[in-house]
Amino acid sequence: MTSEDDQSNQPIQTDCVFLILCQDRQGKTRCMRARGIDISERGARVQVDEPIDPRSHVFVEAEQYNLIFSASVRYCTRLGSKFLLGLRFSAAG
Repeated sequence: MTSEDDQSNQPIQTDCVFLILCQDRQGKTRCMRARGIDISERGARVQVDEPIDPRSHVFVEAEQYNLIFSASVRYCTRLGSKFLLGLRFSAAG
């Protein structure tokens, strides 16, 4: 692995607003806004108002960058009245 590879995997801070689509435990589709914390080639950390179960599959839209991608929730941690999500981007197939 080169130092260039290491740099591309380092998260960079972002203030991008994301839209997250997911299904709740009853199978109902939910859409929520998320505030970006940081983003890397492999994933992102975002802050949301409601928890999402780890291992959930979500679709994420970053309108500011004209991007839509799928991801899995790696963790969901309470942060005051909000929740911090770790997202791992799914590999393109």
